[in-house]
Amino acid sequence: MKVNRGETGIGGQSIEQLEKDLLGNVYKLWNRMTSGLYFPFAAREMKIQKKSGEFRILGIPRVSDQVAQQVAETKIVYCGNENHRNSHKNVSFDFLC
Repeated sequence: MKVNRGETGIGGQSIEQLEKDLLGNVYKLWNRMTSGLYFPFAAREMKIQKKSGEFRILGIPRVSDQVAQQVAETKIVYCGNENHRNSHKNVSFDFLC
């Protein structure tokens, strides 16, 4: 998200704003995810023009939802693949499994 200078989502929060209180923001997100109360917010619509001249709609989630999606993807990919785990010994993602 930070590398490709992503847009802010519907909440208007940027990566920089999330990082200002990183521990507090991550704690709130973690608390919602582990308690089963996590539901992503609506995404902000942005029209992207294709080469053909037509437009397609791209949904841009809130920054916190992007973080949650990345955590979920990492857990699914890392923990769901025994070969992947065995080939990456001493990786910090072990706590997810």
